[in-house]
Amino acid sequence: MEIEETALIEGISLDVSKLWTKPGMYDLLTKVRARAMEFEPDITTDKGRKEIASMAHKVARTKTLIDTLGKDTVAEWKKKAKAIDEYRKQARDYLDDLKAEVRKPLTDYEKEQERIRQEKIEAEELRVAGIRAAISGIREIANFIPSSSSEELQKRLQELQALKITEDRFQEFKDEAEAEQTKSLNVLADALDKVLKWEEEQKNAKEEAARLAEERRTQEEEVRKLREQQEAIEDEKQKLREERERLEREEFERKARKEARIKAEQEAKERAEREAREKAEREARQAAQKARREALLPDKQKVWNYFDRLLEIPEPEVSEDVYSLLKFFAGELAELMNKVRIELEEL
Repeated sequence: MEIEETALIEGISLDVSKLWTKPGMYDLLTKVRARAMEFEPDITTDKGRKEIASMAHKVARTKTLIDTLGKDTVAEWKKKAKAIDEYRKQARDYLDDLKAEVRKPLTDYEKEQERIRQEKIEAEELRVAGIRAAISGIREIANFIPSSSSEELQKRLQELQALKITEDRFQEFKDEAEAEQTKSLNVLADALDKVLKWEEEQKNAKEEAARLAEERRTQEEEVRKLREQQEAIEDEKQKLREERERLEREEFERKARKEARIKAEQEAKERAEREAREKAEREARQAAQKARREALLPDKQKVWNYFDRLLEIPEPEVSEDVYSLLKFFAGELAELMNKVRIELEEL
């Protein structure tokens, strides 16, 4: 790597294999610090200040160069590491295949032994499951619904009694099967006894119900005959009552028609008298109104002439405030005159 003149590592021997170690890096940084601090500038002069700025720039460039050198070294190492990783994977894959190939006879033997073991386990499970199913069948025979008949329970009991519990069939579960058979027989026997008693009670209850039903039918027949006799009597009474009501209704309607005719004649007479009287009163009222209007006509003309003269009076010359007040009362007077005109027209 070419070293710039502006860097403080110019002329320093760099061994990359030692540089990236604690001693190597310490040695390099010590040398850089010695070069950076070896001059004594005068801060009071322009030249001295420029020398300080130049030296600070060299320190910054030295940092950049060392960092770049490190990045390049790391990149080179990564290339070598990647190649090594590829060879490692190749070796792993090859040796895994070789291991499988070497172990294959043993692996095949173990798989075969496992298959044989699983077949034995499955066969044993099937054997036990078959025996358990047979025992469950014994238990199931004793599972009956409460409404089962005595015939059905007797059939189940005979079926369970005929079942042979042998060691060939139940093997190590023979004792359990016998215990389940005994338990189921007891359950069925007890249930059969209860059902027989219940059926006997039901039979007696049905006979008693039939007897009561016959008694009730006989009583209902007697009640029906009595009801028919009573209904015949009530029908005869109803006919007599309807005939009496018909005669009374005809008499009432005859009287009502006569009274209605008399009332209608009286109302017609009263209506004619009332209409004649109202006509006479209306003609008299109209005549009076006409005479009154004719009598008041000169007075109406006088009032209208008076209103006309009032409207012809010229407005006086007064101040604005008095004029506004005068206009208000003039409007009130005009409205009053209009009302008087309307009242006069109605007289």
